[in-house]
Amino acid sequence: MSGKGWLLLAAAVALSNPAPAQPSAAPTDPQIIEIALTAGDIDMASARQALAVSTNGAVRGFAGRMLADHGAADRKITGLANRLKLTPAPSPTSASLRQLADAKRAQYGSLRGRAFDQRYLQSEIAFSAAVAAALGQTLVPAARNPELKSLLGSGLAQFRNHQAEAERLAAQLR
Repeated sequence: MSGKGWLLLAAAVALSNPAPAQPSAAPTDPQIIEIALTAGDIDMASARQALAVSTNGAVRGFAGRMLADHGAADRKITGLANRLKLTPAPSPTSASLRQLADAKRAQYGSLRGRAFDQRYLQSEIAFSAAVAAALGQTLVPAARNPELKSLLGSGLAQFRNHQAEAERLAAQLR
């Protein structure tokens, strides 16, 4: 999937947040938790694929950081959900994220070497940008619980950092 696919998804998530006159259509905290967990799962699945396919040390290092960072973030959000007695709830956004991610990984799954590394990094750049946009424009503003809002804000910073690191690595591969 191209970067445009992820950006379209971010736009759809952002637009799903209605005008203030219709607050009931905004995602609920349980839906936000599911979306956050889904985004982390997607990045971890892509990182596992990169670790299995890539032979580039820098790309493998980046993939390892994705696993560590998103694993830690998932543990934090799961712990918060358990403490607040919130059960993650499916939403159209989390389902769309999974479908798009599966298609994206299938697109570059048969690639090897430099071609795989470049496609993986470009995908990470686009995905991180899309998730950061969704977090900043929709999910953080819609979160009702202050602890969840704060944790999502940390996730926003993490996705921006991952995007910047992927951009730096991609530029090195050119």
